[in-house]
Amino acid sequence: MARLALPTACSALAAVPAACLLLLAGPAVLAQPGASSTSFADRWVAADAPLVLHFEPDAWRELLAARDRLRLFVGKHDLSALVRVPAPGRLEVGGNVAWPSGESEVVLYLVQADMWQELGRWPLRVRTPAGFESSSFEPRLELRFGGRAAERRSDGQPVTPRGTHGDASARGGVAFTGQRDGWQLDAAAQGQAASFRGEALRFATLGLAAPRADLAEYRLAATHGRFGARVGHAEFGRHPLLMNAFAARGLGVSAPLGARFDLALHAASGSQIVGTDNLSGVEEREHRIQGASVGAELGRGWRLEVSGLEARQAPITDFAAGSVADAERSRGLGWRLHRAAGRLRVDAAWARSRHEHPFDTALAQGGPLVAVAPATRDAHRVEVQADVLAPREAAGAAAEGPAAAAGGGTGAPADAAHAPPTLTLTALHERSAPLYRSLAAVISGDQLHGRVGATAAWRGASLTLAAGRREDNLARIATLLATRTEERTASLALPLPRWLGESGAGGEGGTGGAWPQVSLSAQRAHQFALNTPLADDSGFAETHRPDQVTAQAQGQLVWSFAGGAALSTGATLSRVDNRQVGRENADFDTLAHQASLGLPLAPTLRARLAGQRSRQLAREIGLANVGEAASLGLDWQPTPKWTLGAQASGERNDAARQEIVQVHVARAFEVPNGTTKLAGQVSLRATAQQSRPLDPAAGARLRQGWVDLALTIQLP
Repeated sequence: MARLALPTACSALAAVPAACLLLLAGPAVLAQPGASSTSFADRWVAADAPLVLHFEPDAWRELLAARDRLRLFVGKHDLSALVRVPAPGRLEVGGNVAWPSGESEVVLYLVQADMWQELGRWPLRVRTPAGFESSSFEPRLELRFGGRAAERRSDGQPVTPRGTHGDASARGGVAFTGQRDGWQLDAAAQGQAASFRGEALRFATLGLAAPRADLAEYRLAATHGRFGARVGHAEFGRHPLLMNAFAARGLGVSAPLGARFDLALHAASGSQIVGTDNLSGVEEREHRIQGASVGAELGRGWRLEVSGLEARQAPITDFAAGSVADAERSRGLGWRLHRAAGRLRVDAAWARSRHEHPFDTALAQGGPLVAVAPATRDAHRVEVQADVLAPREAAGAAAEGPAAAAGGGTGAPADAAHAPPTLTLTALHERSAPLYRSLAAVISGDQLHGRVGATAAWRGASLTLAAGRREDNLARIATLLATRTEERTASLALPLPRWLGESGAGGEGGTGGAWPQVSLSAQRAHQFALNTPLADDSGFAETHRPDQVTAQAQGQLVWSFAGGAALSTGATLSRVDNRQVGRENADFDTLAHQASLGLPLAPTLRARLAGQRSRQLAREIGLANVGEAASLGLDWQPTPKWTLGAQASGERNDAARQEIVQVHVARAFEVPNGTTKLAGQVSLRATAQQSRPLDPAAGARLRQGWVDLALTIQLP
């Protein structure tokens, strides 16, 4: 017998005699004869599974006496007419009915007159037709048709190398998530296609052989508690010096080793790859990153991880890069001790890595190569964050860093205006020996880096202070330049609208009116040489030693008004102080002002106005260069589907000036597609540009314009 959808089954079988519930005379009220067991209450069941209630003999005799006054509900549906009695002590319903997916209840009632007595209630959890307890499926598709409809330049040359053209492109993918019996499955894939081969995904590496349609990325992951396995694009590794969030296509598995230990294994491609040639990401033995780590939970938030890495990179250019690659190998071992919660957070790591350049015939091209000796070097890193002042409930926001402790993290009081003061101190020390390198971590060798900082917050205001130092050439090799960079930064934010706004009796919680939000910041950096390389061996002279101080200060005021109007203004003052021997006067002073205004002219019309002016003075030659820029924009949305806009901008300096006018129109629409609708938009953008040098001897005025059309359709 074919299964029926639940509402259809209820309607078709409503006439079945209630004798299936044993039409025997009985008492008006029953004791609570709950079922002794069920076939569904403690588990997830299939959509077509029969639902069975088992009763003890005494309870069963009471039910037999209830005659036709028993009613059985599944969710909101009365299925009394479908109940069967296959054996004494057993009620059964279903088998030819498709239960709705998800969680509901089975309820048994005794009905007499207007009184309903509940005899039992049991949870019902039904899997989806695909067998999952819950699942989601999200397809995505974007189709784009368009290109350059017209263009023109005053000198007769094409505006772009392609001139007028039309293209079609598509980007799409699917994402699926499902849960069953404690397992979670995640799957996703994305693809890309283009009619113009120059926009193909692998054009940079394959040129004209690149397929127009290609696989951009995919991933499959299954997790169950602390166990997990994945294949496809993912991030691998958590050691900052060996393998730190290395993003590539590969394989990974993690599993618990008892209650306090766990193991993670990773293998991935040596660089970013796309397409279908190497689906697993590990098919190239000489272009593979392999890592393993064992973690131990030490208690009180402390965790220790020991990691190992073996990495090989063939001279394969990353699909998104255009550089010449060289064959490399690295092998390393390290540990990491960290605590990410509480008032004190620590992240300490150490690693030893062996790096080498094997002989590369492609790089040699038949000629001699000087062999690079393998190098085994160490690196270490320690970062500490401490909440000196922090609310008790904010201590759990440690993983979010100082910004969270300042009032924006999880657990901070909801009303920052009444939050108690907070103070977070940070310190970082990192050192990598000369020639240290790991292929799966972004860290440069021969570097010493230190930083200290403090962040304080009170009633919405925040103050951040930081100082750092970086050095290179740690071995002080006589023929190499050694430099040091010292940095100092400070920033202050003052919420004057909150403190001095009109609605706060004590200055709290107001909208501000005439009071702006204030932001101030300052930076200073001094880079200088620590040695003087031997001139005969290195070619360096005293005048080549760098020594420069760069200082900059910014201030910004932002007003927000009722109705959506906003005004901001700011200034930036900077100085480049060159202290290099022989260039002591090669200094530059720059002062820049900027302002912007956003103004709602009507509910559907908004204007934007911005301006900027800068003046740079070259002190050595006494020459000042002034630059100015301004823009005006209008956005109008007369209906939810129509959008129109225009923008005019211009800029000038002492050498040239340029003006640009741009107009765009867009119309949104929907395309019926069965029970769903595809969202689409057609747009037109016209641009006119003019540029001219202020000195006629430098060239002639150039005018150019173009019109672009686009049609986009999206699912969903």
